[in-house]
Parts: sequence; C-alpha cells; structure tokens
Amino acid sequence: MVKSIAPKGSFDASERTKKLRPRLSLSDRQVAKARKMRRAGLTNNQIAREFGVAEEEIKVLLAAMRTRIDQHKRYTLNIGVEACDFIKWERLPSEAIWETMDRLLTELQQYRNDDR
Repeated sequence: MVKSIAPKGSFDASERTKKLRPRLSLSDRQVAKARKMRRAGLTNNQIAREFGVAEEEIKVLLAAMRTRIDQHKRYTLNIGVEACDFIKWERLPSEAIWETMDRLLTELQQYRNDDR
C-alpha cells in the first residue's frame, strides 16, 4: 500500500485568502511559531507575552486555526437497508435524519425504562 504524501505547502492558504486576512505585526515565521505554541498548550496570553504583542492580536491570528476536537458531536452509523427505510418512514417533515435517530433512540430508551 502506497501512502499519498501531500506536497510541501499544499495546506498553506491561497494568496487570495492571505489578502483577506487582517494585517498583523508578526511575520509568517512568527505566525507558524505561535500556532505551534498554541498546539503545545500555551494560552493566548502566554503567546502574546512571548512576542510582545497584545493578546487581542494573538486571538485574531489563531481564530482560523484548525484544532482537534476530542469529543465528536456526531458519528457515522452503518445500518441495513431495512433500518434506513424505517428511519426515513419515521422522519418528520422538518427533521434531519440525525434528529430522527435521536428521537427514535430516546423513545426506545423511555419505552424500555417504562417496562422495568
């Protein structure tokens, strides 16, 4: 199996995106270092003190930074065709599929609790 490796710089922002961002007093190298510091767990205040800039500037700088989410809010559920048909049948007109699943599972839990 061959792993695909993205070319260096492929995740960099486009020139158009860079132009739309607010002007900052930090260089690209300092921005990269600030992001690395944030990933390492330092607070915005600590990073601002390190570079001698206002904390507000660091907040703006890191606002668009992607961060890892430890707690996912939704998951993928693999179900059979019949189960999918059932969920679609039970779905209310203004309801998203995930809302239908939440509602049905809540109803099932209440039903089981009432049986005990």
